[in-house]
Amino acid sequence: MLDIYHFSNPLSTDCLKTEERLLQLSYDLSERVHLRFIPLLDHHLVAKLTPSYLRDSTTDNNDQKSCHIAMDYKAAQVEGNKKARRFLINLQHALTSQAYSLALVTNIAETARLNVDDFLVNREATETFQAVLEDQALAKQMLSKADPCIAIDDPTAIDTQLLTNLSIDNLIATFAPHCAKSLAPDILRQHLSI
Repeated sequence: MLDIYHFSNPLSTDCLKTEERLLQLSYDLSERVHLRFIPLLDHHLVAKLTPSYLRDSTTDNNDQKSCHIAMDYKAAQVEGNKKARRFLINLQHALTSQAYSLALVTNIAETARLNVDDFLVNREATETFQAVLEDQALAKQMLSKADPCIAIDDPTAIDTQLLTNLSIDNLIATFAPHCAKSLAPDILRQHLSI
């Protein structure tokens, strides 16, 4: 099984494109894949992050907005990774043209077929907050700096591979060996040119 981690800025349209490409790649790979999206938070902010900080903070600046998105994503993950990934991508798309709000998040949760009542409780839960902190600790452990990247943990390789160049060409070069033999690189390029 291939473990793929996408450490991303949840407000970046480039990271959104990469997430969509990774979703497509997960269907094209010939082996089982465990795909995890991990929204990166500013490490200074993580150091002072508390549940009350999140409850009392607004979403006026991008750091605070990113924290709320990370909490929303983790709350969605309670219902499964596939639904959570769809929720995150839909939320990121919506944020390109709309302001972050509880109404928007609730609407996206409904669209992703989440149990909205449970989701609203989970996004305020201490367990969700702890899960966000665990993700940030994993990012700190795996990454030398907090830049968006992909980490690939391949059981046949000795070290975890980090990709900071997230271009289509680099994704093809990296993942082509893991694709079905019948999938030519030009077809893979078409799949990733979304």
